Amino acid sequence: MSAESATAPRATVAPDREIKGDGSRRVMAEQLELLCRQWVRLPVPILLLCVYVAYLGWGYVDMATVLGWSVCTVGILMARSVLIIRLRGSEQLSRQPEVWARRLTVLAALSGVVSGSAAPLFFPALPADRQALLTMVMCCWVAGGMASSSAYPRAYYVFAVPLFAQIAVVWAAADSPGAWFILILLTAFLAVMMIFVRDMERVVVESIELRFENESLLAQKEELIGLLRAAFEKAEGARSKAEEANRSKTQFVAAASHDLRQPLHALSLLTELLNEMTQDTRVREVGRHIGQSVESLDRLFGALLDLSKLDAGILTAELRDVDLVEFFERLTDDYRSKAQEKHLGFEAQCEPMWVHADPILLERIVRNLLENAIRFTDTGRVVLRARRSGADATIAISDTGPGIPESEHARVFEEFYQLHNPARNRSKGLGLGLSIVRRVVDLLGYRIDVQSTLGQGATFTLTLPGAIIERESRAAQKPTTAAADVGGLRVLVIEDDAEARLAMDMTLQRWGCEPLLAESLEDARALFKARAARPDVIVSDFGLAHGANGIQTIQALRAELGPVPAALVTGDISSERLLELRASGLPVLHKPVRPEVLRQMLHQLARDKPPR
Repeated sequence: MSAESATAPRATVAPDREIKGDGSRRVMAEQLELLCRQWVRLPVPILLLCVYVAYLGWGYVDMATVLGWSVCTVGILMARSVLIIRLRGSEQLSRQPEVWARRLTVLAALSGVVSGSAAPLFFPALPADRQALLTMVMCCWVAGGMASSSAYPRAYYVFAVPLFAQIAVVWAAADSPGAWFILILLTAFLAVMMIFVRDMERVVVESIELRFENESLLAQKEELIGLLRAAFEKAEGARSKAEEANRSKTQFVAAASHDLRQPLHALSLLTELLNEMTQDTRVREVGRHIGQSVESLDRLFGALLDLSKLDAGILTAELRDVDLVEFFERLTDDYRSKAQEKHLGFEAQCEPMWVHADPILLERIVRNLLENAIRFTDTGRVVLRARRSGADATIAISDTGPGIPESEHARVFEEFYQLHNPARNRSKGLGLGLSIVRRVVDLLGYRIDVQSTLGQGATFTLTLPGAIIERESRAAQKPTTAAADVGGLRVLVIEDDAEARLAMDMTLQRWGCEPLLAESLEDARALFKARAARPDVIVSDFGLAHGANGIQTIQALRAELGPVPAALVTGDISSERLLELRASGLPVLHKPVRPEVLRQMLHQLARDKPPR
């Protein structure tokens, strides 16, 4: 048996060859390849059989007959082996399987005829014992052919039938009592061998087809993996571009917001100061309109600040017990007048209940929904309702506005998306309110649903799962808020923007404070040295000139002056900056700062001031 035959290359079918797509021809090519692989291993055992058959006839059969038979049998065997070795080194089997199937079948038939001719040539001259041995050798030869030729049964049939026919003929002609019985046994043996070969062929063909299917599946798998890899790389590239674009957008918005907040902060303080200082009706009317413009911009910056807090992850819920009746009365006081300005009806209905919620974030959600309802409703009314639903509380805001098509229900929660404001009219908002609502709702674990049909108004329903707590409701108490007294406070203001510094100076003087104005830490130190004045409160801008920041400045001043109450004012809304501000532990006001908020903070800081 040839050792290298086990590792000989197997004929394969390239996709661009003639038999591509023809399954039966591919299977035939594989069968012939397997047949050739088995035939390459036959020379040694067949040579041994030839030697033994020649030995059986030696001395009983003419020497020339024995040698002639041996030479023909071995010659056919060697010629077939050489042809198969050359054939397996090429791709002819895969290119022309039908042609080579016929040629190999002819070779098998010649081998069967020549090999089997030993029976008529040797059998008559042999004694009975050697006749039996010759018959056994021929049967073994046929049985061995089953193992080597079962891959392609036609080759086995044309080999076995001529061989067996010749041994059967000599037994039929033999003058022996048991000849016919042996003839029947030989016929049965041949039939059984042929059945076995047929069954083995079925197994071979099924295994070849299964291998082709597996190869096809593997090819499809590799192709799919390639497509998925390409899609993943494309998605990764798109994601990277989107993240880069988002970072650029965030940086732009943060920078633009900071630069715009600086003059807006000064404008807010100066407008309020103007309204306080004049009694002229026309001047106060102009001041009122300026104030409304400032409030509009303040709402925009407030929305951007909320988004930045959400992005930075510093917006957290602080849960407490909230009386919804009192909560509704405060909202009603604010929004009934806004609705009346547009000649809209406003209704508020609240079942007595307490909920466990963050009152600030809950108010932010409801206010944004009410702002939208009033802004986009031109006739009719806006209704605010709160009801119990088991342990859940539901707050619904309904309007009689233009409505929202069902296909747009999800999109209204996207940033900067406005269904009824294609011209981007600033009076109708900027498309951030509902985006903030969605993100705060997700943060709190609430649920918000939209019910609306185009032209028939809209209802936004906020559900607070399991938020109701059993407490006795109390009548709403409207707190009376008087202007905080900050007179006499010595306030150190560190601000590198000249306009903002001037506005703070004039505002603080109007409130009876003693302002100490500095542009930087060095200016503050020089001011203390010149005036020997220790401030009661420090208010510093976060972003100062030459890369300095308010946190470091306050820390340096406290190291020199002691624990002076201090707060930060900033126009920066970037996520990184918000995290840094929160980590400082200092109170923070975001520009533009409303005068009443600044005054209240100064009052609170003065109360917390340690004794000298």
